[in-house]
Amino acid sequence: MKGAGMFLAVLLAVEAAGGSAINPAQAQDWHLNSGNHFYELCRSDAGSAPCEHYVTGVVDMLYLALDYELSQGRTDLGQLCLPEDITVTQVTDAVMAHMESFPDDRHWRFIQVVVQVLTAAGWYGNPCDG
Repeated sequence: MKGAGMFLAVLLAVEAAGGSAINPAQAQDWHLNSGNHFYELCRSDAGSAPCEHYVTGVVDMLYLALDYELSQGRTDLGQLCLPEDITVTQVTDAVMAHMESFPDDRHWRFIQVVVQVLTAAGWYGNPCDG
């Protein structure tokens, strides 16, 4: 996947993450997708669907990025090995539990929090533990 193909993959992942739901007028207040922002969003009444969409987008983007890097000969980046029967709700619950247990991590970009949770669960690594 080169140039336009990778750009298309990124756009599709952003769309899958609910990127089109972001109000451009609020973009300056979005703080680069910080864990703090998503922690508050996920705990709000409207939080479940947007959080699950974003977690899905992060996981999909990781799969795409790892596949791309593997196609370029990189084998040192680890593997993403989610259990076959896991749901996006379970992954989202794990992310929220991590942010509740480790509030000092909430200033990280949300994608970093998700990767940390995947790694700690043994679902991302080289090789995967799970």
